[in-house]
Amino acid sequence: MKALLLIALSSCLQHLRPDALDTGHVRSTSDRVSVFVNKERATIGTQFDLSGKTVYIKNGKPYHEQNKNLSYNRLSFEKISFTKSLFPDTVDFHYCDFLGEAKFVETIFEKPALFHASRFDKLNNFTRAHFRGSLFMNFLNLKDSASFIYYQTELPDFIDFSNNNQIPKLIDLTIANFENTKLYQPVSRRWHYINLYYTEMPKVKIDYQHFRLCFYKNFFMSDPNLKVVRHGKRIRVLVKGRLVDTTELAENSYFREYIGKIIPQSVQPADPNSFWQAISPFSVGQYPVISIFMRECLARDCFPKPLSEEEVSSMYEKVLKNFEGEGQRTSYKTLDIEYKTYRGDWLAHYWNCYGYHKEWVFYWAGIFMFIFTCITVFKLKALNEIYRFSYIDVAVTKLKPKKSCAGQLKGWGYAFVYTASIFFPLSLEFKSLQLKNLWVVYVLLVYVIGVLCLGYMAGFILQK
Repeated sequence: MKALLLIALSSCLQHLRPDALDTGHVRSTSDRVSVFVNKERATIGTQFDLSGKTVYIKNGKPYHEQNKNLSYNRLSFEKISFTKSLFPDTVDFHYCDFLGEAKFVETIFEKPALFHASRFDKLNNFTRAHFRGSLFMNFLNLKDSASFIYYQTELPDFIDFSNNNQIPKLIDLTIANFENTKLYQPVSRRWHYINLYYTEMPKVKIDYQHFRLCFYKNFFMSDPNLKVVRHGKRIRVLVKGRLVDTTELAENSYFREYIGKIIPQSVQPADPNSFWQAISPFSVGQYPVISIFMRECLARDCFPKPLSEEEVSSMYEKVLKNFEGEGQRTSYKTLDIEYKTYRGDWLAHYWNCYGYHKEWVFYWAGIFMFIFTCITVFKLKALNEIYRFSYIDVAVTKLKPKKSCAGQLKGWGYAFVYTASIFFPLSLEFKSLQLKNLWVVYVLLVYVIGVLCLGYMAGFILQK
């Protein structure tokens, strides 16, 4: 979208510089404004106010309200206000110069808002603004006095804040509107996914209760194995030389791998702090942001190139350092779990979530006891000959080979007691082991895992 967007009230036309604007006219009603401009760079005068308007704008040719995209491309604003304005369609501020204060207070962006490569000189106020489409604030040109306010702002699911490596003042996104707590639960998975690649990390404040990281370079560097192909209204994707319909992308193995690199959360447990979800292979759910990301890719005819593993690790570590420095312990913990899961240390994750959930050892002790009991019940007599317990020996001789319910229950009970006697004791009398067959390995395995569980249990109790 490389058209010009200029919005003006008829009363403001006198402020437009004639040398900057060759041709322009305004159509205004009580609740909407449409502006047509055909100059590559137009500068608006000292005051420009469109507060409370529904804005419809198109560059250089007749514009109809049913058109979908709005473009402000390459305009310079000395001072502008869109307070309580409505942008019903995609709005493009590419390469705009906001030379003075810009007010977007309570402005509603129904579709994506694009501020790519824009210049900001002064205060830019997005207080209580509503972004209902994606937000692109990348490659910004920020002057020393530039600042941003996102107080009680309704942020979108997808934010590109990449390639901003010279930020003069802190941009605090943690003061946005997060009142709808249901959005930020593992069931909904409606976190705000933000790309911070090549951005000055200490100057952008986020948390990991409401935000998640995504990893790609920009929409100007495409993945060589993914290409958008259009045939009329039909859109397909060329995946490694094979045309795939957009409805079938989710089933393509390369595309799933690609999405996993861009959005690591999409291939990780929905709630890594839940023991049962952490160990379940079916806990990875659908993430709405994937559909949003795909729409952005198709709209731009580009699937951006994912970051390398080294670049991803660098981003994780920088954000972790920020969280640690700011004392954001909950955010640090959540991001650290995600980072370590990304690195593939699954055993540590399954065992106790990298040390963050030491209480999981009690779950594992119960699981191991159940598994070993199920094995022992079929080999109780043979196992008791390898490592003998007198009370089990007596019990086994009394068991009759019958299929009564009471007999089966007694057999399971004796199997449980035998397993627990090996699993939980602090020491094993190795002299009593009879090396008759390979089942001695099973007895030793039960003992070793039991000692391991007891050690972690003791550590958890002592920590309390």
